[in-house]
Amino acid sequence: MDDLTISGPQISGEFRSDVRSIVAQSGLRSHKLRSQTGNRPVFITGVGVVGANLIVPNRIELRSKELWAEFLASQTFEEVDSSATRLLSHLGGIKAIVGSSTTRGQKLSSEMNSIRQKREKARRLHEAEVAEQRSQSTQSSRTLDGATEIEQEEIPF
Repeated sequence: MDDLTISGPQISGEFRSDVRSIVAQSGLRSHKLRSQTGNRPVFITGVGVVGANLIVPNRIELRSKELWAEFLASQTFEEVDSSATRLLSHLGGIKAIVGSSTTRGQKLSSEMNSIRQKREKARRLHEAEVAEQRSQSTQSSRTLDGATEIEQEEIPF
């Protein structure tokens, strides 16, 4: 047995002793017994539990802020695409923890949709710029080819 978490409005010392006895009767040892009272989150394998709600640790929330800042600072399509992918992955992980039907999960879904739309808009603008550059390059090439032909005609042999 790795982790055992027992929660409730009041866990007595007698109940804790009974649990330890059952564990010992099975030939196992218990250690690192911790208890917590109040409304503070209890973190179990990295996921916080507050009543019936699950939360992520503060370090993950801070990482979200970093990834948002990176996404908003992106200039080129490649930067937007790369930062959007990292941010979407990160937010999807949080959404999986808190649940998609919770208020927080629904807000994350909305944010993720917004990021996808911004990335798609950046992709369309990038493709339009590339097409324009190709068009200008083709026109320049034709102009240079035409000028070369005219110059060759004017040169007497």
